[in-house]
Amino acid sequence: MINFLFLCFYILPLCILFFSDYKGRKSLSYINPITFFILLYFLRNHIGLPLLHFNPDGFKQLKYVDQHITLNIAFYNTLLSIVIYAFLNTNLYRKWTDDFFKINFTLPSITNLGKVIIVSLCVIIYIISIKKIMDGSALLALLQTGDASEAKSLRMQLYTEGAYAFGIRLQYLNAIYFIFEFIFLYLLVASFIFKDKFYRVFAILFFIGIGLWHFSNTSKGYIAVLFFYLFLILSFKQSKRYLLFKALKMGTPLLVIASFLAYFFMGNSELYFFYPIERFTVGNLLPQYIIFSHFDSSNILLGTSVPAWLSFGNHEQFLLAEWNWRFMNDKMNSSVAYNNPSSVFAELYANFSYFSYFYVFMFFTYLLLLSKFLVNVSFYPLRLISLIYLTLYFTKYSVKEFLPNFFDYRLLITLLVSNLLLYFIVDKRKKNAKF
Repeated sequence: MINFLFLCFYILPLCILFFSDYKGRKSLSYINPITFFILLYFLRNHIGLPLLHFNPDGFKQLKYVDQHITLNIAFYNTLLSIVIYAFLNTNLYRKWTDDFFKINFTLPSITNLGKVIIVSLCVIIYIISIKKIMDGSALLALLQTGDASEAKSLRMQLYTEGAYAFGIRLQYLNAIYFIFEFIFLYLLVASFIFKDKFYRVFAILFFIGIGLWHFSNTSKGYIAVLFFYLFLILSFKQSKRYLLFKALKMGTPLLVIASFLAYFFMGNSELYFFYPIERFTVGNLLPQYIIFSHFDSSNILLGTSVPAWLSFGNHEQFLLAEWNWRFMNDKMNSSVAYNNPSSVFAELYANFSYFSYFYVFMFFTYLLLLSKFLVNVSFYPLRLISLIYLTLYFTKYSVKEFLPNFFDYRLLITLLVSNLLLYFIVDKRKKNAKF
C-alpha cells in the first residue's frame, strides 16, 4: 500500500505542473526566474525520490531509509505543486510574465576601448583565481598530495576558520566574481548575436577563470553553469521555449567532463559516468530527507533560521545547513563545521511544518518583485542579460536555504556595478543588435 501511495504522490506533481494548463496556456510555458526555479527544484528534490524509496537498506550517508519519510516528501511536493499551480495562474504572475516578454531584447556592442578593459578584467580574474589556489586551497592540497580526503578536510577547515586571499575574506571577493559572471554572460550572449571571435574567445576565457576560482575549493558544480546559461539563452532566443533536446546535446560533453572531475576530486577508485546525474537528482535529497525525518510540529524552528539581527537580536540563529551537515556526519559536538544545504521549501518545512504553504506565495512574490525591480533598474539594452542572470541566480534556492539570504546585498551590488561597468564600455552610438 505504501508503495502505491508513493507512486501516486510521485506522479501527481509532475502531471500538475508539466502537463496541466489554464485557459490554453501551460503552467510552465515560459522560461523566467520563477518557472526555471520550479523546474530545477523538482529535478533536484523530486525526480530522484524512487532511488531513496526503493533502497530501504540505505543510500550513501543514510544507513537506513524510512519509506514513510520518502512518502511524506512526495506528499509534501504534491501539495506544493498545487500551491505553485495556483500561484502561476494568478493575475499578478500573468501580468508580470507579459510585462517581461514585452521587453525589447537588444544588445549593444563593445567599443575598442571597452575591449581593452575586457582584456584587463580577464587578466585580473586569472591573477585572483591563481592567488586563491596558491594560498593553501583545497585544490592545491589535492594536487600536492593526491589525497582527496586531505583536500576535503582542508576545505572544511577553511570553511570553519575563514579563507582569505590577498588578506581579504573570500566571501567579499566572491562579490567580484558575481560581477565577472555577469560580464561573462554578456560576452556569451554577444557571441550569439554578433558572431565575433572576440566575444566567443573571451566568454570562454572568463568562464575558465571563474571556474578556477570555484575549483580552488574542489567545487565541481560550476561546470554546469555554462550548460544552464546556454540552455537559457537558446530558450529566450528560440521563441522562449524549452529546448530540451538541444540542451541535452550540449550537456552531454559537460557531464563527461564533470565525471572526470568527480573521479579526480573525490578520489573514486574507478570512473563513474553516472555520478553527475546521481549527484544532480539525489545529492540534494539527502539533506532534504534528514530535515523531513527530524522536524515535525513538536520541534519546528518557528523562523529562527533567519539572522538574529532581523529580530533585533531577540533570538539565536539556527544554522540549518550546518546542523544538517553535523547530523548527517555524526559530528554534533565537533569543532569543525561545514554545511549541507537543502532547499527553500525544506527550510520552510523545518520552520513551520505544513503551515509553510502559507509562505510559498510570499517567497514567489519576493522573487517576482525583486526580479522586476532589478531588471527595470538595469541599463535598458542590458535588461536581457539581467533577466537571464536572475533566472539562473534564483535557482540556487532549490538547493539552498533562503531565509539567511533574505537581504541579498551582493545581488544588488552585482547588478548595479555590472550594468554601470558595461554602460561605460559598450558603444552607445550604434544601433543595438536585436536578439
